[in-house]
Amino acid sequence: MKNKHIEVIVNPASGQKVLNLRVLNAVFKKYKYDWDVSITNRAGDAAKFAKKASKRGSIVVAYGGDGTVKEVAGGLVGTNALMGIIPGGTGNVMSIELGISADQREAAEIIAKPEINTRKIDVGLTEDKEYFVLHAAMGLSAQMIHNAPRSAKNNLGQLAYVFGAFAAIQSPIESTYQLEIDGKKSEAKGVTCIICNAGSIGLPGLKMDEDVLIDDGKLDVFIIDSAELGALVDVAKNLLQKNMGVPHLEHWKGSKIVVTATPKQPGQLDGEVYTKKRIAISVIPQAVNIIVP
Repeated sequence: MKNKHIEVIVNPASGQKVLNLRVLNAVFKKYKYDWDVSITNRAGDAAKFAKKASKRGSIVVAYGGDGTVKEVAGGLVGTNALMGIIPGGTGNVMSIELGISADQREAAEIIAKPEINTRKIDVGLTEDKEYFVLHAAMGLSAQMIHNAPRSAKNNLGQLAYVFGAFAAIQSPIESTYQLEIDGKKSEAKGVTCIICNAGSIGLPGLKMDEDVLIDDGKLDVFIIDSAELGALVDVAKNLLQKNMGVPHLEHWKGSKIVVTATPKQPGQLDGEVYTKKRIAISVIPQAVNIIVP
């Protein structure tokens, strides 16, 4: 039986939507829930609020973008709390991955209805104790994030990422990646390395690979070897067609990943800047229990 209290953690800096408190109140009261709102002011607040709410036995709901979802999930690792998501960011990749509606009323209904479905997802953990739920990346895909600051996302929405991607491919940094995957070492050259916990890349039905699962206890490593337009078109075309053996794209799978890039490239974790020459990551299997449709 679910606890009858919901804590909604709101990042007011996320995305372009305004949280409709009247809609949430109508849905939560319909199902006889008490509920409160905690508003973040700085990095780390969402994790702190989530941990505190979990100790009260509340259902913990993240309203914001993927960075907010990442923080809330990180705060719930090691707890038995139920987590809900009301998408409120620019990309909302996690909600797409889990099939959660972008409509606030529908997302609230998923959380509050008497009969719920849940999915225990894996969480990635870096060596410096940063959590992520979607992707860690170096290179071109991270530079796209760096080129889409909050002001651009507020004004342009997802178009900010399009412009960010266009700027990134103008001057890509090609690096040699030293890989260690579950103790096995290898080397590859490329313009971007993406470590995936989830397969979705922000568009419904479009995944890095159908084999990437958010609850399989593994991380998937992809390297794209060229930023030339033809190579990127080949990758995109094959992802759309769900073909195996995509040209210009290499794929590994493991539970402990170490990647060192020479020269150093821009980096990101779930859409937040995270630039390191070396990224070392392990996976925590089925670490957070999320309410899904």
